[in-house]
Amino acid sequence: MVSSNPISLLTFLTLLFLLSPSSSAAPTADICQSTTSPPFCNSFLPKSPDSIHSHCRFTLHQALAHARTFLSLVNAQLNLLPSLSALHDCRCLAEANLDFLFQTFSIVNSTTTTLPYYDAHEMLSLISAIITNVDTCYEGLASLNSAVGLVDKVLEAISFDKKLYSLYLSLFKMGWVSKDLKAPTFPKMNHFGAGKGQLKLKMSPKDRAYYERLVHRNKPPGARRLLQTNYQDDGIVVNGIVGVDQNGMYDFTNITAAIAAAPNKTTVAKGYFLIFVAAGIYNETVLVPKEKRYVLLIGEGNNQTIITGNKNVVDGSTTFNSATVELAASPATKSYLGRPWKQYSRTVYMQSFIDSFIDPVGWKEWDGTLNLNTSYYAEFNNSGPGCDTSQRASWAVGVINATVASNFTVSQLLAGDKWLPPTEVPYTGGLIS
Repeated sequence: MVSSNPISLLTFLTLLFLLSPSSSAAPTADICQSTTSPPFCNSFLPKSPDSIHSHCRFTLHQALAHARTFLSLVNAQLNLLPSLSALHDCRCLAEANLDFLFQTFSIVNSTTTTLPYYDAHEMLSLISAIITNVDTCYEGLASLNSAVGLVDKVLEAISFDKKLYSLYLSLFKMGWVSKDLKAPTFPKMNHFGAGKGQLKLKMSPKDRAYYERLVHRNKPPGARRLLQTNYQDDGIVVNGIVGVDQNGMYDFTNITAAIAAAPNKTTVAKGYFLIFVAAGIYNETVLVPKEKRYVLLIGEGNNQTIITGNKNVVDGSTTFNSATVELAASPATKSYLGRPWKQYSRTVYMQSFIDSFIDPVGWKEWDGTLNLNTSYYAEFNNSGPGCDTSQRASWAVGVINATVASNFTVSQLLAGDKWLPPTEVPYTGGLIS
């Protein structure tokens, strides 16, 4: 949790920045030349020559201050417009950005050396996510009716903050990321867990007894014996179990209440809080707050436990908060693999089944040639009646080979081999054989 006292927080950060290691100085103009916006960089950074690391720490210091100010501004606007969904989204995103900035702080403040691949990968992901969150907040507010003038201050702050976070990303890449950053080579990693896709569970006798009570309520004896074989000494550690049933048979009648009962800020070593959800249709939009770090939801199977929601723009909801989508189009409506809504849109379909309802052209323009030259739309080794690429849009990348496709696997794209194995979650690190 970030400090609630901005003065003491900034004083503490300032002292740490002053005590941080640094490197050789360079003219500010030379450093700014390699950033995404040299004019903004030159107007923002101190004019005196200094190192990239010192300039980056200064930028992070300012970014933290602006992030806190922005969160306060959003909260103030929410007092005036409490029902505005887009502002609630912005508050959620602003809180996440503060957390992300603090996560980058310890590394930026403690060293001037080039980071190992996985550390650099994680930091770049965090800072990039901050910029994405700012964009998401802006898009939600910009789509509102122009009569809502109270959000203008928020939009103005977003415009500056995005430049600031982009500068932070540029300086961090120059100071801490190798120019030839490459992922280390690992043997192929496959973590499937127990056979037939079943998760291995490790729990106390008390939790196990309660879990068996929950899952055996409507199970015949044969199924009970099968479930009991799931328990392992090396499986996912479970620490605490609750049940959800719409008819009131278990601890809660909805999933949201069960998640609220989970402990805050636990670690993977302490174990997962398991929520068993009985069969039924749960008409709720489920949100797992960031402080609920290790929550494991288990239902009764396909077409048994169903979570659905019903949000739309007409009701004031935003795309950011609409994870559940219902398609009401007729079969005659054309469907595509993707459309480039924004610059640098990137989509890759790999080793997937593509059905016949996908239009043979595959990819659809968003607005003429807008964003086509920066998009990356590709396919690799797919199957199904819609996988034929002979009629695909000419502006798409098209079919890629296995070497290129490996860049989009769990091990490479998500650095999964570093953080997934301790969770015991089944996954395939590379391409599927």
